[in-house]
Amino acid sequence: MENLSYDINLNYKDYRHEFMAVDTDYGKYSFKSDQWIASLKDPADLYTRMGYIRENDWKLTQLLKYNQTFDKHDVSALMGFEEERFMKRVTNTTKLGLIDASVGDPSSATTPLQTLTAQVMSLLHVHILDV
Repeated sequence: MENLSYDINLNYKDYRHEFMAVDTDYGKYSFKSDQWIASLKDPADLYTRMGYIRENDWKLTQLLKYNQTFDKHDVSALMGFEEERFMKRVTNTTKLGLIDASVGDPSSATTPLQTLTAQVMSLLHVHILDV
C-alpha cells in the first residue's frame, strides 16, 4: 500500500498560573519638610488578593491520504478528522481588612470581599473530505 498514508498528530498544552497581590500603603513622607504628606491607610481598609488560572488544550488530527496515477490520470483523496478540546478554570479571591499592613497573606485578612470562579469549556470536531 505505497499509495496510502496515514498521519496522526497530538498537541497538548497545560498552563498554570498562581498570583498573589497585596494593597500595601505606606503613606508618603517628605524628607525635605521632615513630615508625613499622606498618612498611612488603616489596615482595615487594605486588601489582599489571590488567584489561580489553569488552561488545558489538546488537539488530535488524523489524516488518511491516497495518491495513485493511472496512465495520464492522477487520482487523490484525503480524509481526516480533527478534534480539539479547550478548558480554562479561573479562581480569584479578594479579602479586606488586614491585621497589619506588612502581613499580606490571605488568611490574615478578616473579611471576605469577593470570590470569583469561572470555567470555560469548548469541544470542536472537524471532518475533512477532499476527493
